[in-house]
Amino acid sequence: MRPDVPTESSDLERRLIESVGFAVIACLCVAAGLAVAAAVTGAAADVAESAVAEGINPNEAPAASLVRLPGVGPTRAQMIVAYRQGRADSDAETAVFRRPEDLTAIKGIGPVTVEEIRPWLQFDTSTGNPPRPPERP
Repeated sequence: MRPDVPTESSDLERRLIESVGFAVIACLCVAAGLAVAAAVTGAAADVAESAVAEGINPNEAPAASLVRLPGVGPTRAQMIVAYRQGRADSDAETAVFRRPEDLTAIKGIGPVTVEEIRPWLQFDTSTGNPPRPPERP
């Protein structure tokens, strides 16, 4: 038997080594993916926790703060600000949003979204005026 001619056993050994190497690399990729996912989830939780600690008042918060609310992206945040500014001009004495359900006046924010963002909201209802029924923009 010549040493430069592969034998069946050396071919099997090579395949086994390649298979084990592939399995190790696959496991490392999965572990790295899980680590990244945990980091992203942890960052989202940190943002949510800071929003809870501070509370977001939809009557005063800029769009950059409103986007931190679950289910409220940049477009909805801008809609909240625009709605608030439009209604505030007509009656500066009354808070536009006096309770979470008032946010359903914004297109795309329904009861499900209100329930998701309720824990992160705060309202200043010290004006003493009765709440206005919400209108859809």
